[in-house]
Amino acid sequence: MQIIIQDSDKISSKQKKINKGQRDINGALCYVDWHVIKALYDLVNGLGEKLPQLDLTEVKKELHKAYYASEKVAEIDPPGCGNNFPQEPEKPVDTSKPAESEKTDLKAA
Repeated sequence: MQIIIQDSDKISSKQKKINKGQRDINGALCYVDWHVIKALYDLVNGLGEKLPQLDLTEVKKELHKAYYASEKVAEIDPPGCGNNFPQEPEKPVDTSKPAESEKTDLKAA
């Protein structure tokens, strides 16, 4: 009987590690979802301002559905969502100029 309890403890320990890993995966996926959805919202809203004749209602509805579904991942327990994944700090990005690493020397080409 004691051997079974030890085996069940090992399984429990392994399951805890699996749940923790899944929490972090879920958290990373939600993090990506939310940033992509926000960027798409911003694009859609900007497009709507420039071209008010476009009906973007359905696009906005689909983005809302995606955000809602992504938020629900955090509610599943276990494993829920964790935050143990690489997150770049917020910083403004100037997309008008290529980054140093993206610049090419046309004379050398």
